[in-house]
Amino acid sequence: MASSSLTEGKSSYTIQVYHDARIKDNVATSGNGGGIYFNSSLNKNIPVTFKIFERTDNGVRHIPQITGNHADSGKGGGIYYEITASARKDIHSIFLDGGNISGNYAIYGAGVYSAGGDVNCSENVNGVLMTGNTASVDGGALFLEGGSLTMNSGDVSSNMATSNGGGLYIGSGGFLTMNSGTVSGNTATVDGGGVYIASDGSLTMNGSTITSNTSGGNGGGIYLDTPRSFIMNAGEVSRNSVGIDKKGGGICCVASTQESESTNSVVLNGGLVSGNIANGDAQFTGGGNIHHIVTRGQNAHIFQILRTGQQFAVQH
Repeated sequence: MASSSLTEGKSSYTIQVYHDARIKDNVATSGNGGGIYFNSSLNKNIPVTFKIFERTDNGVRHIPQITGNHADSGKGGGIYYEITASARKDIHSIFLDGGNISGNYAIYGAGVYSAGGDVNCSENVNGVLMTGNTASVDGGALFLEGGSLTMNSGDVSSNMATSNGGGLYIGSGGFLTMNSGTVSGNTATVDGGGVYIASDGSLTMNGSTITSNTSGGNGGGIYLDTPRSFIMNAGEVSRNSVGIDKKGGGICCVASTQESESTNSVVLNGGLVSGNIANGDAQFTGGGNIHHIVTRGQNAHIFQILRTGQQFAVQH
């Protein structure tokens, strides 16, 4: 098990997991962080970098492994990373530049749970692999509570959440930018088989493939619950599916238009939404590929697709 906190007298602090490191089969019977626990409760203004990376020497890949760890009653089966509310968010970050985060278990964020910091899946020829992680509630592979996640590479596959976000769960007010990488074969019992965006969150797709994910509820590929925005410039959402009579095999957006809330927006500039499935009666009203739901408040703002670019395609 690995655990770390900041100490006095440091001008910067770096935690690295690399080469052939193995963090395996550890259990937190209470609390968070089955494999690795990090908290910025001391020296809040010191820059902190947490980095997992692999390297290749003489043609041989050396891949760090964070596998089979449990947070049985908490968050972050593989990794728990917290930036406290009083810390400066702009100087704390986590980089997933490779490695294998698999077979971990937690209530929230079975693979990785990040609270308050910025997560970067950096450009890497191999990228991080997050697979076979299981959350008993939300965020099979990764749960982001505040902050941002930038995905430039990586493979998020075959993870499961008993509630929402089989692959990625982006908490309220969080930001997800997908430039490359794959989210595939993940399962959520409720909503968001591949990706779940909670209220006031934002998703921008400049690339990436979200494919073959499944939800028992709505949004087989992507589920957005009253998002701030969803912008799709490129990428692919394909072959995802939802449960019987559920909505949005590919993408489901929900807009709560209460008096205090601003207009939610979807901008589709490019990319492909193709071959997604909504079963039962919902396929006629709910959209196999894209569905949006409007809940009207006293002074309703209409949720709408603001713009569809010429390079955007919806195929049946």
